[in-house]
Amino acid sequence: MSGPGYAADGGQGETRRRRLLCWLPLVGGAIILSLCGIATAVMVVVTGTTCFFGEPGLAGVGKSLAHQIGIWDEFGLGAMLALLVYAGVSLTPFLLLSGCVRLAARSRTTLFLAVLAITGTLFVALYDILGFWAAAVDIAHGGFLCEMAFDLVPIGGLVAGACAVTVGSLAALVFEWRRRARA
Repeated sequence: MSGPGYAADGGQGETRRRRLLCWLPLVGGAIILSLCGIATAVMVVVTGTTCFFGEPGLAGVGKSLAHQIGIWDEFGLGAMLALLVYAGVSLTPFLLLSGCVRLAARSRTTLFLAVLAITGTLFVALYDILGFWAAAVDIAHGGFLCEMAFDLVPIGGLVAGACAVTVGSLAALVFEWRRRARA
């Protein structure tokens, strides 16, 4: 089936795949961070840890974060804002990766985009999963992360995001190079 409609459908399919790959890190990161946050919140409630201002659950975590950021208030709005800031900073590495995939979409092949998006997303997701797991285990036992309200995860995530872009780009270049060598 060759005709004008068939060629247009192939072009639209390619455009759709490239757009999907540009959004993959951001959507995947939001899902991973949501699951990590839910698992950590459940763990904090189940273990009954009271290292966050003596309150179990996310309310104590939010108050602790608000106090550290300096937006503490008595009504809980600061705690809610602090949790939103924390989520935004945690999502920043995935946003960085998504932006790099979008930049690469202007001049690179779909294979390059796929390898960069998938490799980078997996790299940062693995960092977040391991970081939240380590923080959750430490918080459950009242360790040193209790005092820092697991600040290391989002700040270290920025470094992980930069590493993911570098590793993903290098892997994508190797994949493209090998594909060209075979052709």
